[in-house]
Amino acid sequence: MNLCHFATPEPWLLLGTAATLAVAVAHAEGRAPATFVGLFLGLTASMKYTAAALVVPVLAAVWLRDLDARDRRGPAWLGALGLAALALGLALVLGGGALAARLRLEDVRLLHPESALRFTRRLGIGVLSAGTLAVALSAFAGAGRPWALRLARREVAVVALAAVAGFAAGSPFVIVEPFRFLSGLAFNDQTRFEYKGLTGTGTSFVPYLGLLADGLTGPMLAAAAVGLLVAAGRALRQERACAIVALAALSPYVLVAASAHQALRFLAPTFPPAAWLAALGLSALSGLRVRRAAAGLVLTRAALGSLLLVRLFYVDARRQAARWIDEHVPSGAKVDLISNVPGYAPTLPPGRTLRVVPTLSREMAPADRFAEAAQRYPAEASDWLVLTASYYERFLDHPDQQPERAQFFRALLDGRAGFEVAARFRQDGWRRPPNEFLDPEIVILRKK
Repeated sequence: MNLCHFATPEPWLLLGTAATLAVAVAHAEGRAPATFVGLFLGLTASMKYTAAALVVPVLAAVWLRDLDARDRRGPAWLGALGLAALALGLALVLGGGALAARLRLEDVRLLHPESALRFTRRLGIGVLSAGTLAVALSAFAGAGRPWALRLARREVAVVALAAVAGFAAGSPFVIVEPFRFLSGLAFNDQTRFEYKGLTGTGTSFVPYLGLLADGLTGPMLAAAAVGLLVAAGRALRQERACAIVALAALSPYVLVAASAHQALRFLAPTFPPAAWLAALGLSALSGLRVRRAAAGLVLTRAALGSLLLVRLFYVDARRQAARWIDEHVPSGAKVDLISNVPGYAPTLPPGRTLRVVPTLSREMAPADRFAEAAQRYPAEASDWLVLTASYYERFLDHPDQQPERAQFFRALLDGRAGFEVAARFRQDGWRRPPNEFLDPEIVILRKK
């Protein structure tokens, strides 16, 4: 999955997703309180924000639970929560300019004022819309509409409040440094429109199916697809768990595929419910021998993929490049690196000095400054240069978005910028399973 992507919590995210799903199913069956559901949802969303899509199966679990006496107070709870959201949303919309002016990063050039303002306005509109919907549901439920009575349940407000508490517990920075937290969100929103294919096609539904196959393996994805059909049929027969699991698998996929940003790690919340669906699909096959054969195929392929991925840690291109540098680059030499994260490159052996090239290693550096630095670089460069595909491929994959970067790296790799390729390292073939950031191609160049 997202192995070696630094400081990201995918293992905990998978655990949180599985726990949220299990507690949601238990709540729908009357075995777990809504507070637990909200806490697990908030904690999981604090690990990676795409997990917020789990609010769909969580709400389904709340609405599918049998009605009881507590639900008579639901409209009042939801109405009060909706009014609070309306007030907050109105404050964000009307005071968005003042809030946007306080959002900044340490490098003030990175977060553009217009992007900060756009973020605060969108945030305010989102909160305002949620508050309006909650108040409307409360009003319809108060008028005795049966469908609204089921939707405007007390547990909806309890889950929302508990989720906020869980999110704050998992990301206390939102309370300690709220403006820095919002500044990071605003910058993340800004980058959605600046690079990595985000200004190209509007959606990525088909590419994300391929990424699902990469993450789950083909046999497990096929079993999950069968399981989704089985779950849909059982959900129509009022099997609550099947409805919740199916929604848990679909909602994160739809959320991330609705944008043009394509990354395997964003699908992490889909994997636990997909595994559940795969088991459901295998159990639905007719004949014991057929079920055993299919299960054996799924497990064998998954185990093989896992072993091959672990193998990459031992044959990673960065390890091979470090050994090559130790043998071919003289002691005392200075080695340049162009990468936004030094960990994407090999660790230099003792006796060599690493220099991270400024400006060229900043993925969000202004285009004019990057072009100027690229023009000066051949005259200022060290004798050795290391490039990592974890950095330069993002520009070569979308050359029309940041052409100055694509031209610079293409010229380096083609030997037209004062350097020649001395060595390349990367695993190839079936023994290199698809992944993110593990075993990136490492290119070592020598100054001509």
